[in-house]
Amino acid sequence: MAFSVEWTKDIKTLSEIYEDCCRVGGIKPHFSKNDFVRRLTDENEELRARLGRAVHVFDTGIGNYGSEHFLKLCFERNYLDRKLFSGLYLTVHTNARPYRYLTKQMITDMLKTIETPLLCDEAKTKYPELPSEFRVYRGMRERPVDLDGCGYCWSLDERITHNFATGDDKIHGFLITGQVIKVDIFGYILCRRENEIVIDPRKVSKKTIAEVKPL
Repeated sequence: MAFSVEWTKDIKTLSEIYEDCCRVGGIKPHFSKNDFVRRLTDENEELRARLGRAVHVFDTGIGNYGSEHFLKLCFERNYLDRKLFSGLYLTVHTNARPYRYLTKQMITDMLKTIETPLLCDEAKTKYPELPSEFRVYRGMRERPVDLDGCGYCWSLDERITHNFATGDDKIHGFLITGQVIKVDIFGYILCRRENEIVIDPRKVSKKTIAEVKPL
């Protein structure tokens, strides 16, 4: 996929993105359209930092999907080079609620586009310590469970995934366990305190599934 790094010069396009995100997210942002444009075109700040600030314009409360739509628009319209899109994806991912506008195929395509490994600041010093192969876990609540299509977000911490599967010990769920090779992962995210490994579920080998109950 080809990206343009000159998109921030197109003020009209930025204004349209702002209005589209507000409409889709159903929100009243913290900042005006002019402030949004200014934040993204301020040459005194690195563009990666500007992207993060722009996303937070749309993060105004539960049920707000404006930042996700901002990511979707940048991807579909090829506004960013690979490095900057990777930074934007990381920003949205680490603040994500369950995705509403991104299909599984779109997430797959995005993850193939980003620079890997995708690392938050907390993970940069820990990533070299990961072994070449290790065990991961994923909690699920849906039936039936598709082991090869169950999602990209896994964890190194079995307790965290147990809590997710059981709705914090309220319902029955499923715990998937598997093995991954370090070179296959898309990212390592620690800033959400989920010890998260981002990987294509088809790359997780030796998968087993067990029903789990509230403790």
